[in-house]
Amino acid sequence: MGPSGKTLGLVALGLFVLAAFATKKSTRLKDASLQRLGGDGAPTSEWASPTKGAGDKRLVIYMAPWCGPCRASIPSDRELADYLSSHGVETTFVVGMDGLEACGDMARSVGRPVLADPSGAWAKSADINVVPHYLVTDATGKILKRVRGAPQGPPADVARYLGL
Repeated sequence: MGPSGKTLGLVALGLFVLAAFATKKSTRLKDASLQRLGGDGAPTSEWASPTKGAGDKRLVIYMAPWCGPCRASIPSDRELADYLSSHGVETTFVVGMDGLEACGDMARSVGRPVLADPSGAWAKSADINVVPHYLVTDATGKILKRVRGAPQGPPADVARYLGL
């Protein structure tokens, strides 16, 4: 390889490294306050962070009201959350990327309190661009596993697949 070939190779390598850093996914969830919606879909006066909770590991399930697979996975997501709760793992449902009213409608479908991210800003900060999206984190909000799409199967199998 001649001098121009070496230069071209170094430039290409440099661009590859820059692209890798530019597309690097977040490794820690952003601490943010999101409005809590009750299981009836009504906004509450409470605000909470998806990164806060009890236990060494937790699961954040992000879904959007307009997403058919998100709606279809709600019954299995509830079963998974109940299973994990009985094993000391907290699950936080976050509904977003749509208006507050639509998020409230989805909260009613979930049938338990959720956090609302109507603007999708928190999702963007967490590199969530596909829904449903499952994030397993440690107590500090560090992302241990990221799953795009709804894992299917019995709750124990899904928990094992998620590393919970």
